[in-house]
Amino acid sequence: MDTGETPLEALFREVYEETGALIDNPLWVAEYKIQVGDLSSPLLGESYKWVYFVRVTEIRERPAETEIVDVRTGPALLPHTLREDDSYSPIMKDAVYETLWPLIEAGYSI
Repeated sequence: MDTGETPLEALFREVYEETGALIDNPLWVAEYKIQVGDLSSPLLGESYKWVYFVRVTEIRERPAETEIVDVRTGPALLPHTLREDDSYSPIMKDAVYETLWPLIEAGYSI
């Protein structure tokens, strides 16, 4: 989150900046804590992640200054397929995606 930004403001901004998607109806699912860095890293610490289900209302071109290399659309990936693909972020490979997979597979929508 940017200074002074609420978690919901950060959600809308980050989704747009990283994917070009405009969203609505955010439904908070969970919060979890991850370890950032390793024992040899000067950036060792904890980071909190929030998980939401959202509805995508529109997809626009991503801002030029985005830090994301690629955005893909298509069928949802099975958790074990995602884990085996080195082109995905380690954050996408954690247990959260696998835990939520039954809801995704069931076509959960808001």
